Amino acid sequence: MPKKIFCIGLFLLFISSCLALPKRESLPVTKETKEEKKDDLKEVIAKEEKIKEVELPPLTFKDESTEKEAKEKEKEETPTAKEETKTIVEKLPEVKKEEKIEEKKEEKPIPEELKKEKIEKKPLQEKGLLKKEEKILPQKAQKEPSSEALKMIGSVPETIIPPEQLDRYKFAKDLYKRNLYPAAAKEMQKFLTDFPQTKIRDAISFFIGECYFANKEYDAAITEFNKIIKNFSESEFLDKCQLMVAETYKEKKDIDNSLLEYLRLINLYSKSPYCLEAQLEVGNAYREKKDYKQALVEYDKVLEKDRKSKESSTALYYIAEIYDYAYEARDYIKALSAYKKIVEHYPKSEWTEKAKKRIKYLEENYF
Repeated sequence: MPKKIFCIGLFLLFISSCLALPKRESLPVTKETKEEKKDDLKEVIAKEEKIKEVELPPLTFKDESTEKEAKEKEKEETPTAKEETKTIVEKLPEVKKEEKIEEKKEEKPIPEELKKEKIEKKPLQEKGLLKKEEKILPQKAQKEPSSEALKMIGSVPETIIPPEQLDRYKFAKDLYKRNLYPAAAKEMQKFLTDFPQTKIRDAISFFIGECYFANKEYDAAITEFNKIIKNFSESEFLDKCQLMVAETYKEKKDIDNSLLEYLRLINLYSKSPYCLEAQLEVGNAYREKKDYKQALVEYDKVLEKDRKSKESSTALYYIAEIYDYAYEARDYIKALSAYKKIVEHYPKSEWTEKAKKRIKYLEENYF
């Protein structure tokens, strides 16, 4: 209760103080004050008008007729930029021709010493005194079975083929040369159906086998070559078929079967021109099997058969490599002697330069 009474008393004191404040008296409006306000307004208006005069005038749209007239006058007085560029472009080709002629004139003359060297070299080359640089082939660039098949080792001389069948044979041969092997095989199969009594039936079958081999259809190629061996016992393509069977197994990376087929070719067709190649491949097969002792024996057989052939130079180089690199049969003295034999007996061989390098290395480091 005493708090409430105290609060009420404070409230009454606040109200009484507010009522006791003096009121502000409003100033009386006179004629002089009104006239002063009018004068102020006039001054403001005059200032605004001066500002408008200083500002830019409002935009006005020119008549199109006046613009066209002005442009026509300019055209009559001065040439346009397009005409100037045309004249410049017309002059450009003349300038380029002159520059080219000048460049030809400015070419340096060939010195007389070089001319003499060229004149001296021509007759020497014609006589064969100057030797061209011989390209050194890698080991893989040797005679490969696939390369022989692509040359058509079973091709038939065209004089044997009857004239009725010659066009068909030429067409299939052309397809083969264009690497269209499946189409060539189909064409030859049609040839056999159209001419069942042809005298070159074994040659056409061999041609089909070659198409399969070139197209990497190895199983079909083996069956086709074996059919010729079974059905045409007197055919001249028997040794070729046996070689292609061995080559096909080699392409399949079936070393054991390829080795057997090469040995069969050597034993059954001992007078065949492919026996020397087959003997080299036998040595290669043993080398891949890492039977280096037997590989050396087989390579030595190649040298015994024909020492002047390319196969013999290759066999001698492989013998040198086995003695040089193979850990089981390493013998640097034999390797060096084999390399020297290559240089002495086969100076134009593809292995001669490599043999020279190895001779130099071995003599510097081991002898």
